[in-house]
This record gives sequence, structure tokens and C-alpha cells, in this order.
Amino acid sequence: MEEVFPVGSGVVLGLVVANLISGRLRGWLLGVGSVLIGATASWASGELAVSWLYLVVDIGQAVAAGALTWILAARWRRLVGTARREA
Repeated sequence: MEEVFPVGSGVVLGLVVANLISGRLRGWLLGVGSVLIGATASWASGELAVSWLYLVVDIGQAVAAGALTWILAARWRRLVGTARREA
């Protein structure tokens, strides 16, 4: 249950990056946002008191969820754009 926050926030971050941010800022925003999300998730759940490795795991989950969502949103936009041009 504690892994819902970094994954869910990563999905939201990926949608923001794909739809609202342009250019070179996308990668930077995904990286910085994932670090902030991972740090917040580790701190809020108390995992930082156990080990710092949980921080790496939570950041990795946020990066993976954000990147996959970004890729899927970009492909979806391309697919919808192609379907509209053909119709």
C-alpha cells in the first residue's frame, strides 16, 4: 500500500510532462519531480528511518511510472492525430 504514492504521483507527473511542458524541460522536470516524489514518499512512510535504500527504490518507481506514462501519452497523441487526419 505504501508504494501507491510514488507510482501514482509518477503517473500524474508523466501526464504533466507529456501534455503541459514543452522542449528540453521535460526530462529535467521528470528527473527533479521524481526525486522530490521519491523523497516525500520515503519520508512520509517512515522508510528513511530504516534505510536510505528505500529512497532509491521510491525514486526509481516514480521515474519508471512517469517515463512510461510520458511515452504512452505521446504515442496516444500521435495515434489520435493520425486517425483524425485519415478521417
